[in-house]
Amino acid sequence: MIRDCSALPGRGDEVAALEKVAGRPVLVVLRGVAGAGKTAVLGAVRKKWHERGMKIIHVSFSAGDSGECGVPAVLAAFHAEFGTRCDTKLAAVNRLCSSEDTGSSPSDPALFTELTRLFGALRQSGPAAVVFDDLHAVPDSGFTIAAARYAGCTVLAACRDEEAVEPTLLSALADQVVDLRPLTDGEIDELLADRGPVDPAVAPALRAALGSLRGNPGAVLAVRDELERAGRLVPVRGVRCLADPTAPIALPPGHERVRQVTRLPEPAPALAALVGVAGTIPVDALLRLAETAGWEPAACGRATDRLVAAGVLGCDERGELFVPCPALATAVLNTLGERTHAIHALVAGHLLHGDAAFEVEPLAGPEVRSEPDVVARLCREAARISPAASATRWYRTALAHCAASGPGPDSGRVLGLGRDPDTGRGRGPGSGPGPGPGLGLGPGSGFGPGSGRDSGPGPGPDTGSGSGPGPDSGRVLGLGRDPDTGRGRGPGPGSGPGLGLGPEAGPGPGRGPGPSPDTGRDRDRDRDRDPDPDPGLGPRPGSGPDPSPDPGRVSDLTRSLLRLLVRIGRHDWLPEVVAEVVADGVPAGLEYELAVAAALGALHTGIPVTSTVAAELAVDPAGRPPLEFAGLWFDGREAMSLDGFVAAFGAFRLGGAPDAAPVRDQLEIWAGRHDLVALFGFLFGAEYGVPEGGPLALYHRVITGYHRGEWAEVLSAVRVLELSGQPTTPAHSQARLLAAEIQACEGEFELAAEWLAAAGGSPFPAIATWAETGLLWRSGRLHEAVDAGWRGYEKAAAAAERGNPIGMHWLLVRLTMLESEAGGVERLAELRTLARKWYRRYGGRRLQMADLMVTSLVERDFASARAAVEVVRNHDNQSELMRACLIASSSADEPRPWLHEAYDIARRLGGDLLRMTIKARMRERGVAPPRRHLASADLSATELRIIALIRQGLTNRQIAGALRISEKTVESHLTRLFAKTGCRSRLDLATASIEGRLTVAGLDRNGTA
Repeated sequence: MIRDCSALPGRGDEVAALEKVAGRPVLVVLRGVAGAGKTAVLGAVRKKWHERGMKIIHVSFSAGDSGECGVPAVLAAFHAEFGTRCDTKLAAVNRLCSSEDTGSSPSDPALFTELTRLFGALRQSGPAAVVFDDLHAVPDSGFTIAAARYAGCTVLAACRDEEAVEPTLLSALADQVVDLRPLTDGEIDELLADRGPVDPAVAPALRAALGSLRGNPGAVLAVRDELERAGRLVPVRGVRCLADPTAPIALPPGHERVRQVTRLPEPAPALAALVGVAGTIPVDALLRLAETAGWEPAACGRATDRLVAAGVLGCDERGELFVPCPALATAVLNTLGERTHAIHALVAGHLLHGDAAFEVEPLAGPEVRSEPDVVARLCREAARISPAASATRWYRTALAHCAASGPGPDSGRVLGLGRDPDTGRGRGPGSGPGPGPGLGLGPGSGFGPGSGRDSGPGPGPDTGSGSGPGPDSGRVLGLGRDPDTGRGRGPGPGSGPGLGLGPEAGPGPGRGPGPSPDTGRDRDRDRDRDPDPDPGLGPRPGSGPDPSPDPGRVSDLTRSLLRLLVRIGRHDWLPEVVAEVVADGVPAGLEYELAVAAALGALHTGIPVTSTVAAELAVDPAGRPPLEFAGLWFDGREAMSLDGFVAAFGAFRLGGAPDAAPVRDQLEIWAGRHDLVALFGFLFGAEYGVPEGGPLALYHRVITGYHRGEWAEVLSAVRVLELSGQPTTPAHSQARLLAAEIQACEGEFELAAEWLAAAGGSPFPAIATWAETGLLWRSGRLHEAVDAGWRGYEKAAAAAERGNPIGMHWLLVRLTMLESEAGGVERLAELRTLARKWYRRYGGRRLQMADLMVTSLVERDFASARAAVEVVRNHDNQSELMRACLIASSSADEPRPWLHEAYDIARRLGGDLLRMTIKARMRERGVAPPRRHLASADLSATELRIIALIRQGLTNRQIAGALRISEKTVESHLTRLFAKTGCRSRLDLATASIEGRLTVAGLDRNGTA
């Protein structure tokens, strides 16, 4: 519930409507759900009425302390306001309240008369008002309110708009009813920012968690405060960000909605939590669920009805229960403690015995009771479930129970593995007679077609294909087959970096120790492990548990589980699974795959591989490259290389080379950006699931957002990245440098300097110098920027000589632009030579673009500039395209289209300083900025309100007071408004707004907005 009357975004119309009734003998009812902001509105109205000189009594009811009619609360309010000046009238009312005969009954006329006299005394010296709050706290507040209304006071009463508590008769008798609507998303954003700037990603995350309560200001503020208390809403460079954004967001445990659910009799709280975990549960499954859980069916039905009636649960048109407010379900789940595990165990057991009415995933570990055939039944359940993420949970649970179940007659058949007697190929679950569709995740299966509905696209296990057709296909990374052995080429003399993916690839130099498709050695191994070719999963009569675990079963299940986790993007589970396997002893032949899984888990979570796990897996030489790659990544002092990346992870890929590998230049660009998500996606193909959270996912957002020109998204992701994982990685360093560049473009020089300082010691000297010179240049220190540029170039050139030219193309172009502005003719010729040198050395479109831009600037060659624009335009880098257009405008006979395109890009990027710089260039070349009519979407909610207040004649100080922001912030908004609209003064802005001729500069080359 909002108690701060100063925080009222979106309630201005309601306050204005209530202010108008001041001094009139009317009853106005203010209605709204709990948390809608009724108390805040009452506070704002009382403040307005006080300014008019009205006498006001504020009566706040509370449950248990206000009596049947709320009279004790009225007496307390009068005593607090007037002290002893009205003791006589208070004594008369108090005497009647204390009488055993009356007991302050609503039907007592004497008490009503004395209350009327008490309220009437307020009006003796002028207009008076009585404000009642929290009417739901007393059974019959209408008695007291009627007395105030009869006395001729202005009566304002706030009540809840809920069927169970709202006094319908009171609303019927009211002269006016004002309903508080849910706040809009923009108003919620403004509410969240009342304590300072908030990252743009926070509000959407809160709205998603709150669901049906997303427009409830009380719920929003309660969750915000809970996040701050839990240390999940953390300031980064002055902006509060959401740490661990993928973790569930819950209402506070003391929130009224949470208490409402937890006070209900069982099984209501457990049922609400269960639906929240499951997502949806069919109503038809409730009886079977009640039977499994041991709940009385009638009690389960009553609990469901209560939860639906209270809005805790919803029911859609398909008859499925769901939770409208996920944050509420999460909060209730948190209150259950150990009972959460019991719920999962009951549901898991229910599903394992054949009830597929609803899909609730078990937790890995002890939730499922260990039985002789539990592993086989768990794997049958995994094969039955369609979503791969759900199947993964079942497989993980099966792995946890392998030791308890023992090998038995189905050893090696956990996933229906084995060889087809006709083809000799590996079977997946569901191949031949058995339990139905399967995942086909056995060794060498490659998630091939026909292995089940969960299998993804990918090469089959025994196709004999390595690289594609043609002499050079599949050779982008040195892929292909050795002509003598038929094995996949790996890193080595003459072969280049290789994936080592031949049909007999195994541990050893140049060969990955991944699972091998069908060979005679594999068949012998399978026969030794499993003499019975029957692929059935279930126990057979007479079979019993074997106390010793089967290594083959553990190896097969572990291999499949690791690959499935990578495939569905649950890299955050990998460290725990690997640690469990290593603790039980590393299965033979799994050293490399476990090392890759450990490295993938560390890179995606930002938590280095533990020393214990690393030591165990590094014993095998094949496991060292991925572990060493992860170690260098967290060390952060060196830039990664594409060859090193492929050497570490290439052999983990199932099958041969990617069918449509991008050119080497694109891979080098991804490697230069250190975008591991893009590189893993190329290397593993459909076997790699893009992560939803974690430092690599955040950094991928940073990189893609920067090159697409989505700078607000970039800054948001960089801030959250600061709270994610170990902060020494190359991704953190490069993200900080990009943030420094963006903030400098926006004129936020202090923040840019902070980001630059945070990236100190970066392994990217060229990018660091590029960002530093940009900050110095834009802050008016041109000659300092030139000097810093050349000092930094020496470090960048040394790194490039060692094979690290990352960012050299940016630095060369910027240094050339600086020297052009400073008039350094001799240095310009030197830069022309350097640009050509590095392009010849490394090639690639980035250095090609730099060579063309530098040539254009030095020789004023428009043909080179136009060629540079086309190179950049074809590869979706908006900031580089803007620079290329600016360079083209300097040598073009007709600069207008190039300057307009540069201006339009600057407008989309959001850099105010960029737009001002380009507008200055337009004035130099005699080009007028394009204009278009302003749309409301072009302005923020705050900017629209500032324009409206300027039209009302308010000063900057008055606007600051009305919006509860500083006067300096108002001036900053006005500066942005002037830049957007082309207006030169407040009067010009107000006049243009009134006359409907507000325009925005910035059209593209085609003249469209």
